[in-house]
Amino acid sequence: MRISAILEIDSGSFEEGFPVTLKIQENGVTRISKHGCLPPSSDIFQTYESWKSIRYSCGFDQYRVIEEITDEPTNIKISEISDRVKFEIDEWLNSGDRDFRAIRDEILGVMRQSGGDVRLLVQTDEIRLWKLPWHLWGEFDRYRVEPTFSALNYQKHERIDLSRSKTKVRILAILGDSTDIDTEADLVTLKDRFKGKAEIVTLVATNSAQLNDRLWEQNWDILFFAGHSTSNLDYTQGLLQLNETESITIADNLKYGLRKAIARGLKLAIFNSCDGLGLARELSTLQIPAIIVMRERIPDEVAQKFLEYFLHAFANRGESLHASVRTARERLYELEDKYPCASWLPVVFAHPSWEPLTWQGLLAGDRPERRRVSLWRTLQGILLASTAVTGTIVGARWGVGILQPTEQLVHDFTLRRMPDRGEDPRLLLVKITEDDLSKYAPNGMVLPDEILAQALAKLQSHQPRVIGLNIIRDLPVGNGYDTLAAQLERENLVTTCEVGSRHDDRQGHRSTIASPPASPEENRSYHDIAIDADGVVRRHLFFQHPSQESKCEAQKALSLLLALRYLEVEDIPTQLDGYLKLGDIVFKPLDNNTGFYHNLDDAGHQVLLDYRSQERVARTISLDKLLNSEFEPEWITDRIIIMGTDAPTSYYHRFKTPYNSWEARKLSGVVLHAHMTSQLLGIATNDRPLLRFLPRWGDILLVFVSSVAGGILVLCLKSPLSRNVGGTIAIVVSYAGYFLVFSVGGVCLPFVPMAIALVATATIAASSMPQLRYRWPKQKFDRL
Repeated sequence: MRISAILEIDSGSFEEGFPVTLKIQENGVTRISKHGCLPPSSDIFQTYESWKSIRYSCGFDQYRVIEEITDEPTNIKISEISDRVKFEIDEWLNSGDRDFRAIRDEILGVMRQSGGDVRLLVQTDEIRLWKLPWHLWGEFDRYRVEPTFSALNYQKHERIDLSRSKTKVRILAILGDSTDIDTEADLVTLKDRFKGKAEIVTLVATNSAQLNDRLWEQNWDILFFAGHSTSNLDYTQGLLQLNETESITIADNLKYGLRKAIARGLKLAIFNSCDGLGLARELSTLQIPAIIVMRERIPDEVAQKFLEYFLHAFANRGESLHASVRTARERLYELEDKYPCASWLPVVFAHPSWEPLTWQGLLAGDRPERRRVSLWRTLQGILLASTAVTGTIVGARWGVGILQPTEQLVHDFTLRRMPDRGEDPRLLLVKITEDDLSKYAPNGMVLPDEILAQALAKLQSHQPRVIGLNIIRDLPVGNGYDTLAAQLERENLVTTCEVGSRHDDRQGHRSTIASPPASPEENRSYHDIAIDADGVVRRHLFFQHPSQESKCEAQKALSLLLALRYLEVEDIPTQLDGYLKLGDIVFKPLDNNTGFYHNLDDAGHQVLLDYRSQERVARTISLDKLLNSEFEPEWITDRIIIMGTDAPTSYYHRFKTPYNSWEARKLSGVVLHAHMTSQLLGIATNDRPLLRFLPRWGDILLVFVSSVAGGILVLCLKSPLSRNVGGTIAIVVSYAGYFLVFSVGGVCLPFVPMAIALVATATIAASSMPQLRYRWPKQKFDRL
């Protein structure tokens, strides 16, 4: 698995920081994206420039730089200022700044998990960030990670595909003006390290016309330059000294020749010369896959040693490009007694859309060699990849729970698209509103017993089938408790209590509250509601066993007890022995890892909640209208009446739903219990299905089938465009099937894992499996 950590750094300053986006990619697919800010560090660049100035003033034998170096003595030791630069880098990247901490921790986590086998790419147009020696950060040194650089904005150009699998890499080696330096040593190293592996064409003290002819007329894999070079002050341009009299720039002299060479397969440019950031900036605009330059002036001996160490790791040991530079950098430490900070100089620039270069990759070319392969062998590869993808997704889903938030969002989205069933005619809601509390409650918070007793008496006078009182009243409130107690003793009046649980502290009330003492035991229910981790109510907890510490001993939810009382006269059989059974429907409860749930608190019996309507679940009247007889008697007669508080400012909790997440649209408990009661009645009368998940084996099977479909998709479609269109259509069709099964049968299919499996296997197949075409009548398949 190829892991890349990409830091996209926008324009900013060392005084105020730099906006940054971190992307973690696996096999080219972004799985994590975080935004933050590189912390301010007003001294870091100034310290680096001081190091540069002191280092230049000392002079180290002969530099590979165009302008003359003058040796001026200094009393400041380079080691002291270099230690200061390293300290500043560590302080900067170890900063506890909250805008950068999450990004830094994510990078550390990726390096830790991958054991350092990670590609770290710094994308920025800020040249000062290119100049800083990022590799000095202690964590990069610990995990042997080599930071590479790229411009922030890049394009992916189409290439003329002329490369094929080959036995030798073609290298164009340019030896420029060698005044006071030994460029022949570089050529000897090239020939020695590439002996038998590369075809090297050498241009010595050439001119721009000859160089352009070579670039235009032949194919090259590597461009190598050794000699004198420099960059202008703003690093927008680099200068190469081809011979004693001619200096050239890429923009003015080589732009079109290099563009042609890159289109024909040039993948790596190495400038083993001084001060190469300007060269890298110019060359990166041409979209070359990789560049190696020197950050500052480099002594001749250091340049020779770097080339030797790099080529040994890259060509002889088969390390990747950035790993080879890291190896060479570490070996350069042996020269630092003589040439302080020699290991700081190499810098790698890489095009973000290219995989890290390797010697074998250069030999293989852009495409694999044409080979015949059987259909069965290809299908075996697809099945193997599908098995691995399915196992990974299943582990991520039920072992880690990483997919739960996304699956819940898709579930909520689908619920919002369900047909609205309108008001349930079997129910009437009596809401105690804000105005009711202001009018009838002395303190504006709790209704006195006498008012509550009057409301219940008014309802009972019109012969409701059952009344659910979603108001906890375990102690007298005001006057009239005896009158209220007489009402609470009625056999068709269901009261509520609060069981309480370890989850209630997030709601702000952990306590447990008993049922009204006057209420018969068979009429007692609880009003507790199951809430998901994101605060949304998606489950219906209709039965549970309270703990011994709970003051509420009720085992049935208000919704269940109301539904059972209503169904008693409907000639619909009900059973609560083991599993709840209403009519022919058996309610099998959710377990702790079912569907999109991971580590669910599955205490009691609970199912997915099916909301009846996005508008009003039932006809509604206020307490004031009830007491003033502003209603039709038939609204009450033989109906289920649910009374409760619906005032936003009351102490009663309000709940987020898949429909309403903002505060003004949250639902009160009385409305939620109405939805739950309506759900039970609808299932019992076969008006609506019971929402449920597939058994675990069914989910796994569907994920596997989707994964195989992704591989088959790549097998049948040739071009990237057709694959993208086909994949999009496949996902849309999958969701349409999911929606149909959900709306008709109430079954929640694993759509998100299915879609991920399809895309993941298609990506693997497109990148590592042969693309096939069926050939009639020979029944053979060819790699295109």
